[in-house]
Amino acid sequence: MNWINIYDEKENIRFTDGFSIDSFALIEKKVCNKKDIPITDLKSCNWLEGQHEYIANASIDFKIKHGSKWWKGVFIISKNMDSTFVAEISFGGLYSNEVCLNRAATSISFKNEVNSEQGSNQPLLGIDEVIWDKGKGIVCYKLEDGRAFHLINE
Repeated sequence: MNWINIYDEKENIRFTDGFSIDSFALIEKKVCNKKDIPITDLKSCNWLEGQHEYIANASIDFKIKHGSKWWKGVFIISKNMDSTFVAEISFGGLYSNEVCLNRAATSISFKNEVNSEQGSNQPLLGIDEVIWDKGKGIVCYKLEDGRAFHLINE
């Protein structure tokens, strides 16, 4: 799961649009890749809903401080029984669909109205696109007002 084998709690990760700086904080990494699943394990396989196939998954919970407010997000990658991979993200009110990954892919673009949509009845940051890199995590997020915040490489 190279897609989440990134970020360290002590890293100082920042993004800029050239005028302001946003800060990134890792909340938690989770990996669920069990080989034997007891029927009581509802996280790995939801037996009550009729699911009978195990899906390995991993996620990164994070938050980004934009202006004076922290916006939470989560990136999830899953490996299905047929060995295909899908990824999805939720950040700043943008919710993506599952995006199928090619094994050779090195980045994913989650774009509003393409493979994602804005939430409703909640605060929205106004995210138009999030680009997630396999080795770096979020490398860019673009707002609906046209500003693009890029990872500051230190």
